[in-house]
Amino acid sequence: KNKITIKTRKGKDIKNKFPELTAIKNISNKKCIFDGEIIVEKNNRPSFDLVKQRISIKDKIKINKLKG
Repeated sequence: KNKITIKTRKGKDIKNKFPELTAIKNISNKKCIFDGEIIVEKNNRPSFDLVKQRISIKDKIKINKLKG
């Protein structure tokens, strides 16, 4: 209950890299699985490189600045 896990394809939990997505847990009050893909846009186009860069950031202050 009130728990969220955001995993990569390989099963690594990356919820701390995308704190703005933790609000997803408020969509349903039942146990469920959302299947999707995180994208970062650059010039109105998805950029997988920017997603990889975001995942590699370790500094919590920088991560919080990026969450907008």
